[in-house]
Amino acid sequence: MIFLCAVLLSWANLPAAAKDTTTPKSANPKSANSKSATPIIAAGEIVELELLLAVDCSSSVSAEEYRLQMQGIGQAFRDPAVLAALRSAGANGIAVAVLQWAGVGDQALAVPWTRISNPLQALDFSRQVMQSPRMVEGGPTGLGDALSRAREEVLGNQYSAKRRIIDLSGDGRANQGIHAATARAAAMKAGITVNGLAILNEEKKLDRYYLAGVVGGPNAFLVTAYDYEDFARAIRRKLINEISGSPLTQLEKPPATMGPRAPAPPSRRRPSAASAASPASGWVSSPAFEPRKVAARSIKR
Repeated sequence: MIFLCAVLLSWANLPAAAKDTTTPKSANPKSANSKSATPIIAAGEIVELELLLAVDCSSSVSAEEYRLQMQGIGQAFRDPAVLAALRSAGANGIAVAVLQWAGVGDQALAVPWTRISNPLQALDFSRQVMQSPRMVEGGPTGLGDALSRAREEVLGNQYSAKRRIIDLSGDGRANQGIHAATARAAAMKAGITVNGLAILNEEKKLDRYYLAGVVGGPNAFLVTAYDYEDFARAIRRKLINEISGSPLTQLEKPPATMGPRAPAPPSRRRPSAASAASPASGWVSSPAFEPRKVAARSIKR
């Protein structure tokens, strides 16, 4: 009860919400001119933002690491700075859902699409996330298939927004399924931005991989976490910028004061894409998946 009162009080004391200017779009998205910079969005219940949080549940993610991801997301929706961003979104609020993912055809919508326009709804969503069981029990890493399923969820929900974002987090490279770059292109064509949260506990240069083949779209950016214990900080920072729509440099790294922790035990390390590849998996090596030099800088704190 004390916590609930504190949340309500903090919401009441936040700056007044900006005037909402969202307007319904055409009910037939296929009729849109493909050359248009502004996507035509199917008519639905109007919100400021549609946000799909895609959480890595592949075999490299232990039960404790899964818990840290879900707790980090849940706690973020109780954070005063995130609540401030939510209120600034306007009276229509946002629509958000959580998708768990691993290999090809192995995704599950763990928390259904939920509208958040007040602190009580934010608190309820927080509870749903932290109480959500693991519905995907390991498997390969199908980044492209995860993005494809996330795109379908965004396009198929009952909401309509100017901004649509897939927020995908993970700790390794794809080793199964369609190319992430191909799925990213399909999402971008539909007017969806793909942001990333790269967890560097197993691959220290995973951020370059995400920038090259995963992140894309208007104002897209990547946030990194040293490990799963750092996930809560990273997702909080990420949500503040995604909900508020504030510009962010392409790559934000963890604070220099944190320092990397010990690497994961060898028994849980993800096999490389090369060792995991097989004709049956549908994985094909592509330059689009290779790391490349990226001009990016850290946010000054």
